[in-house]
Amino acid sequence: MPVGYKFSDLIKDNNSKDYTVLLDVPQQLAKAYQANRTPETLAAILNHKYYVTTISNSRAAKIASLVDNAAGNLDAELTAFDPAIIVNYPGAQTIKQAKIEWQQKHADAHAKLTGNVEKPVEKKPEQTTTDIKPTDDVDTATHKVVQQSTSNPHSVDANVTTPQTTVKATHDSLQSIARQFKSTDPARKTLDKAIELLALLHKAPNIK
Repeated sequence: MPVGYKFSDLIKDNNSKDYTVLLDVPQQLAKAYQANRTPETLAAILNHKYYVTTISNSRAAKIASLVDNAAGNLDAELTAFDPAIIVNYPGAQTIKQAKIEWQQKHADAHAKLTGNVEKPVEKKPEQTTTDIKPTDDVDTATHKVVQQSTSNPHSVDANVTTPQTTVKATHDSLQSIARQFKSTDPARKTLDKAIELLALLHKAPNIK
């Protein structure tokens, strides 16, 4: 870079584009292109082996003045710089590890420098299967299904409630409730297991 070149110069004159591609081009190729701007000399400097990274101009603009002011002081530069501005890098694992290490060592100081200190978010306790609601609705739904089944002469005797009819009624009511949950919901998966078990019990010949 020429003498006096600043970090903020990287994102100047970007024509409202959000990405700046950085290339590490050999000096002789750069001079050849500047002297003779042809497709051939352009292709030579755009060779992928000279590709360094791509940064987001909008993200870089937020830290540009901080990095400019920190120039020459490595510790200050590390604090001012935020690797989140890097949106593409040829070594995916390398940049991932670099971002992790920066978060561990410099993120807090960077947040104080930029005034973006966030309050810790309180995590809500994860829902367990014992928290599935509403249990009262299960009982109510079961009762309704039993009544509907006993009113149908083709399903069970209207005056007799057997273990088989109770299992069937519970199975049907849980199936109805399960449809109210998305297939990926943990509660749905728990209900599906219960429904499968009830289906097996209903087929058992001597359930008591």
